[in-house]
Amino acid sequence: MVRHKLINKLSSEPHIILQELYSERATDYIAFPLEFTDQSVNTFIIASDNVQGFSEGDF
Repeated sequence: MVRHKLINKLSSEPHIILQELYSERATDYIAFPLEFTDQSVNTFIIASDNVQGFSEGDF
């Protein structure tokens, strides 16, 4: 799992996707790996525009 809180300033060299989400007022970004029975791996990505981002209860 990868999580980036976007509420504060971004790191000095953020990924372009994080820059775009930040400019669109997203506050949180999470990417989860999805492992399938055939051994393939995909990704489920979700972003929030809630003022506080995702809460621990959201997980």
